Amino acid sequence: MSGKHLLEKNLLEFYGNEQAVLDINAENLIQIRPEIDKFVAMLNDPARRSDVTSESRSIQTPDGTVRVLVFKPQGSRSDRPAILHIHSGGFVAGTPEPAAGLCHTFAHELDCVVVSVDYRLAPEHPFPAGLEDCYAALKWLHASAGELGVDPARIAITGESGGGGLAAQLAFLVRDRGEVPIVLQLLTYPMLDNRTGLGLNPGPNAGEFTWPKDSNLFGWQSYLGDNERFQAETPPYPAVPTRIGNLAGLAPAVIGVGDLDLLARESLLYATQLVEAGVPVELHLYRGATHGFDVAFGTPLADAYNAARIQAFRRAFEDAGTAAR
Repeated sequence: MSGKHLLEKNLLEFYGNEQAVLDINAENLIQIRPEIDKFVAMLNDPARRSDVTSESRSIQTPDGTVRVLVFKPQGSRSDRPAILHIHSGGFVAGTPEPAAGLCHTFAHELDCVVVSVDYRLAPEHPFPAGLEDCYAALKWLHASAGELGVDPARIAITGESGGGGLAAQLAFLVRDRGEVPIVLQLLTYPMLDNRTGLGLNPGPNAGEFTWPKDSNLFGWQSYLGDNERFQAETPPYPAVPTRIGNLAGLAPAVIGVGDLDLLARESLLYATQLVEAGVPVELHLYRGATHGFDVAFGTPLADAYNAARIQAFRRAFEDAGTAAR
């Protein structure tokens, strides 16, 4: 039975009484990548703030180079907070450009510098390639604090969907390597568990809209690199955050997800694990919301979450600033 009647009415109207389903697989991946970028760009906030500049930079990594987009408010300051943004795409698609509106909004609303990383995609570059690109971008942001006018003690990380999963993984590298401090990991409907749709039951209506089970499994199989890794009792560290166990010492987390999202169950599981590990966590669960609900600008659920997201960053930056004084 369809769960369409469970969709929040404003979201349903926003999508023209239908919800698109993103079917992505090995056969259509190359053709669908540019279509995904167009789709995400169409839905994302098109605002380009006049007080925010953006530029593309190429930075050195242990494996070569990675491109980043840097969004910076105008005006000279040496102590702005910063956000490392990791774009969506289920580990297998996407670039920073479609989410430029979101990054502009972060920079404008928070008077912060935003760096969005064009990490390598699976299956051409399986784990840990994309994750290490994100870590290299974070290290570059921290090391370039003087040039960028950033306070190195007030850096947060964030991402959506596959990018949210990478942000969660990145928080483990930050904790374990001890090279770069972060004040917050803000995860928007993150991909956290490769068992969703198999051993982990997402619920009867979850995944009916936008991001279905088969696309999710394809993303995870591509990211982990082979079926043996995908089926392993102990996945490669820290690729699958819900299956790690040792979460103590991670940065505070904020998680946002809809109850009709395929990934809702794993977000709830992860929030519980963080609580049990003593990690401060804030969970936003939205009734009648699907994967990608935050881009339905003008609808109550999207506006509520986008305001909550800004407030979470602001609070983390203010708390870090107070602690430093």
